[in-house]
Formats: sequence, structure tokens, C-alpha cells
Amino acid sequence: MDPNRRRIGAALAVLSAFHLAAAAGAVSRSGAPAARGVRVDAVNRYWKSLAAIGFRGVGLVAQGGSVLLLEGSGGVSPRATFDVASIAKPLTAVAVLRAARRGALGLDDPLSRFFPDAPADKRAITVHQLLTHTGGIGNSTGDTASGVKNRGEAVRMILATPLVGPPGKGHSYSNDGYTLLAAILEVARSTTWEAVVREEVLRPAGMDHTFFAGEPWPSGPRAVAQATVMDVPQAAGPANGREADWGCKGGAGIFSTAEDLMRFMNAAASGALLGPGGAAEIGKSYAPPGDLQQYSRVFRVVDFPGRGAEWSHGGADTADGHYSHLFYYLDSKIVLVVLGLDDEDLVTQVASGLGNALFGEGVAEVPPALPGHPATGFAAPMTLAGEGLRFTIAPGGAAARLLPENAVSTSFLLARSAREREDLERCVRQTRQLLDEVAQAATAGAAPPDDPVGHLVTAWREAGSEDGVVKEVTVLGATPNWADSLGGMLAFVRVAREKRTTVFRLYWRGAKLTATLDLVTGAPPPAAASDAAAPGAASPRVPGGSGPAPRPHRPLDRAGTEGYFSHLTVE
Repeated sequence: MDPNRRRIGAALAVLSAFHLAAAAGAVSRSGAPAARGVRVDAVNRYWKSLAAIGFRGVGLVAQGGSVLLLEGSGGVSPRATFDVASIAKPLTAVAVLRAARRGALGLDDPLSRFFPDAPADKRAITVHQLLTHTGGIGNSTGDTASGVKNRGEAVRMILATPLVGPPGKGHSYSNDGYTLLAAILEVARSTTWEAVVREEVLRPAGMDHTFFAGEPWPSGPRAVAQATVMDVPQAAGPANGREADWGCKGGAGIFSTAEDLMRFMNAAASGALLGPGGAAEIGKSYAPPGDLQQYSRVFRVVDFPGRGAEWSHGGADTADGHYSHLFYYLDSKIVLVVLGLDDEDLVTQVASGLGNALFGEGVAEVPPALPGHPATGFAAPMTLAGEGLRFTIAPGGAAARLLPENAVSTSFLLARSAREREDLERCVRQTRQLLDEVAQAATAGAAPPDDPVGHLVTAWREAGSEDGVVKEVTVLGATPNWADSLGGMLAFVRVAREKRTTVFRLYWRGAKLTATLDLVTGAPPPAAASDAAAPGAASPRVPGGSGPAPRPHRPLDRAGTEGYFSHLTVE
């Protein structure tokens, strides 16, 4: 397992304010009736539909100690073990809070207490700031100490990296910050991070089937789930040749089951882990009120109309194809867990669907899988173009991806009816109009309003000074928003400037822009025939923004596509 290949931060960014959508089959294991307001039948129907699209994974829904759904799909045991990646962070956080209550450390203690040789610019960073991702420590999608076995060397490497911002001034999701927390626990408790988490979290929560990287894998129904991207099938045994290192301590490095994650959430919410005031502690956000990312000392937190307070965290181990989503709804005492394999987009949509079905908010249809086997034989990217359509076939480990390169191509893939095509095209048109207005406002010099449009204007100005003039602005297309509650439609925009290219999302609710989020940055690509808008949009600097370029989750299949794409030419 190469921790540098894990997009742990990306999964959490996708999860921020994650509005769940249609889900699946629920069986009451306890025999108790579902509590009022929980749509078990809708959940059950959704879950049963997942087999038809090839979803492989586990779903769990529980309320007040009663398990309403615990099912596997695609041949995966409902008790299978998954690498839960960044879901290790809440466990580490609770261990830190419990250690603080025992007096082993203080939440306001600076790094210098634990690491006397810390550089001057990092000595005053506090334990609290590391917990809340406000310490200015970077690395949102990898691990600086990957492969490092010595704690001191790992700490020195992390503290030698530049800060991404002033400590205490802003939220920046950080894997390295949680590696430092693991090291702090070891210094404060004079034992290993694993031993502290086991004593402070796993045992009191009853998580008997959770273990750490480097420990033996189980066999039978609780064996580690096998993803397609794993190089060879993994069997039970002494760590399967996988050694623990400081790239997967604190912020990753934990294997667990859906049931154990449920036990953790229930123990955290009930006070079994943090006492009578534990729920209030967990639910308190330390981010500025207007921030897109609201983060407590343990979870990402948000209030949803009709659902109440939601605590959530996600994890993504792209090297092994394991993706995890964990939610708790405080008002209804509902735990929702989705653990999936191979396809991060599909796992995210399943979690979204499961929540919508559960809360009766309308079951979002999961796009059907294409027939046949995934295409895995592409060695290099390939472009298909014709009649205004333009796609790139991007090679991948589990399957090739078909990436639309303009708005027409995106609508061609996503629109399932004439009405939906009209909605997508309307979103594209209003996005182009907005980009023109942003460009004009940015050159006018007036102070922009404090709203999403104003933030775009400010970002355009900043990007102009940092990245140079705009070469091309492309509206890549629009899609219904399956993943969260920020808006009913998403528009994807690519801005090529002299120094770099940025892809970002615009969230729309009708004709109103509700939010923006960065996705990808990189060097400017060569000019291509596409839907170029008037130069004038820039990438908003939203903390925690990361993730892949927009694409459908469905794998491209060679069989049966010749007629479908017969009017396209290969470049």
C-alpha cells in the first residue's frame, strides 16, 4: 500500500456538507420497528437495485441501537473489513481528547512541548489547531512521511515542509497534521499510537474487529474486501507483507467493519467515550460561520433542514480501491455507513442515495452501468471527436474513463430525457453569462459583494496577479447534483491562464449561484476545440477543495460502442 497514492483528503472534500441521496434494502436485525420518519422500505428497495449496476460494498443503517440495514452487495460480505483510510482521523481525535481529560496533554499545548526542535514558524501550533485542521500544516491528499519507520524522522520531515497558511487563520485539511497528533500521543503517553487508540477508543466502544496496518488480516466473513485494483488477491495472514509506517499513522492506517464504525459513532454520541458533554464537544464547529468547511475537533459538521445536525467523515484508499463514508444524525440517532470498492464516484452516489431514501427526500436514480466488461486495455489517452462532441478516453487501473471535453458532450452522456437536457443546457448558458459578468466586475474596481458571485470576482482578480492573463475559459458542462445540498445543478468550468489551469465547480439552485469549489489545478493544456467562454473566470480559493475532474462513474465498455460512437473520429 503506497500512502502517497491515497486521495484521502479528496474523499473528505467530497463529503463536506454531504447531502445523502437514495439508498437501499433494510432488514431489521433487532426485530424493533423503525422509528417514526425512517423510510426502511425505500432504503430496502434502493439497496436491492444496486446489484444491477455492479456496486460492490456494504451498507449499514442503524437507529438508537437497532440495526435497520446491514447488507453486502456484489458478493461482498456485510461483515467484510475495509481500509477506512481517513476515518482513522476521528478515532485519533477522540483518543487525543480522552488523553487531554486524563491530563496527559493539553489542547492548547504547543508543538514545542512535544518536539523541542520544532522550527520557529511551527513551535506555537497547538494540539487544538491540529485537530481542527487550522494549524497551517499542509498535505491534503498524501503523506509526507510515507515509508518512514522512525517517528523522529517523520516529525522532522513534516515540520520541514512550508506552512500553507498562518496557524489559526484558516481551515486546510491536513493528513500530516494528524500524523503529528499520532506522534504527540506517543510522546505524551510513552507508548505507541496504536496502543493509545486501542485503549482509549476501540475497547471502550466495543470495536473488537478493528485493527491497524501491519497487523494480521482476518479470514472468513470478516476478511478484507478484495477490490479489482489490488495487484493480487489478498489472503488472511501476518499483515500480508504490509508494514506500518508513519505515512499511515494518525490520519489513516486503520481497518474496520461497518458494525464497528456504528459502535464508534454510538459510543461517541452517547457519552461513553467523552462523557456527558461529549456530543456537544463533537458537534461544535471551530470554522468561521460562513465557511463551506465546518469542522469540529472530531468530524465535519453541518445542519441539514429535515435532518438536523450531521457529523461525517470519509476515507479513500485509491491504491487498494477502498472508499468509506460515515455519518451520524444527532437528532434522530441514526448511523449511516457505506463501504465500497473500486469506483469512488459510484460509492459516493450510493451513500447519497441511501440518505435520501432514508429521510424520504426523493430517491435519486443511480445511472445504469454499461453492459459488458470494463475496458482496461488502453495504454494512453485517446480523443474521440465529431459533430460537436469531444471526449477523452483516460486509461485507469480498474477501467478506462470517458471524459467529456465540452458542454455538449457532457449533456450527451448525462441527460436522460429531453427535459433534463434542457435543464443542463440552461445551466450552461447561465454559467457562461455569469463568467462574462464576473470578468467585467473584476476589471471595474468596485468592491464585490460578500456572496458567492462576489467571491468569484475577488478570486478572478487574485488569479490574474498570481497566474497571469486568461488564455481560455471552458464550460465543460453541467450535471444534476447527486452528492450534496449546495445546489440542484453543478456546472464545471476550466480556466487556462498563463501559469496554470484550474477546474472548479459552480453550484446553482435555479438561477442563483450558491457555492463554488476548486477541483484540480495544473499546468495549462494545449488549446483544444471546445466550448470556450469569454475570458474572465478564476478559481476560487476554497479550503479543502480537491478531487478528480468531472466524469460519469460508469466504466467505458468496448463491446457495443462502435455504433454508439460511429460518428466520432479518433485523434
